[in-house]
Amino acid sequence: MDITQHKQRQCLTKISKFCIVLGSFTYEFQINKDRNLGQHQESILANTAQAKKRARQATKNRAHNISLRSRMRTAIKKVVYAINDGNKELAQEAYKGAVPVIDTMANKGIIHKNKAARHKSRLNKQIVAL
Repeated sequence: MDITQHKQRQCLTKISKFCIVLGSFTYEFQINKDRNLGQHQESILANTAQAKKRARQATKNRAHNISLRSRMRTAIKKVVYAINDGNKELAQEAYKGAVPVIDTMANKGIIHKNKAARHKSRLNKQIVAL
């Protein structure tokens, strides 16, 4: 890549580099943010094979945790929408479906157990008030 192409590329992307040192392992990350699309692309620059594998695992686990968190938020939204509509029966059914999802996320460590209890308590309080 010559200098003109590099300058053109810099105009389109914002490159952020950071390094994490844990004991004898060094994890280097480079994030390219495309200003036009607003998407992040992460490339991993690890030094050792173990560090590369751990970085791959972290990326995979992060994606899985995001999907689990989204599932929980969707279950909570169903309850909230039923409460806002004033439909107590539908709200109770949605709440019964949301409680196991919230508890599962707390058990897996996606959210803190106190946050799970807070969500369940506030939703139940709103349902009783209907």
